[in-house]
Amino acid sequence: MKNRMSLACITTLLTPLIACHVFAAEEVSVEVLLDNVKVGHSPLYVSVQDANQFRTNDAQAGTIIRSQEKASVSVQLSVEPGVYAVSIWHDLDEDGQFSRGKDYWPTDGWGSSGNPPQGKAPSFDDMKVEISSGGQVIPIVMQYVDK
Repeated sequence: MKNRMSLACITTLLTPLIACHVFAAEEVSVEVLLDNVKVGHSPLYVSVQDANQFRTNDAQAGTIIRSQEKASVSVQLSVEPGVYAVSIWHDLDEDGQFSRGKDYWPTDGWGSSGNPPQGKAPSFDDMKVEISSGGQVIPIVMQYVDK
């Protein structure tokens, strides 16, 4: 009886681990190709979010690029296949906040995947891209307001 209970306990503990290992989706490569990036040393934040993470501090993948030596930047990330929004924020004044001027227009740079509308904040549906099991290349043109 004692051996049966031990085997049952081990089986109970290992089953979720085995199931996660067998059924977990493989991560695929995502290349975010940024164009029109202002050259400099201010941080460039890249974030890949699902619908539940959209506009939060959580992300499926992300990175910070500390220096941009060219106007075109390639960023390599990995995520499971699915539907995501890719957001880019270029913190030009290095204050850790998405900065806006007195007229509320952004003074930092930004970019997003999908087909975002002009003149208003995009929704997840505006920005969503499907990343398939073969991976994805996502081109994004950075936006800056020069006043």
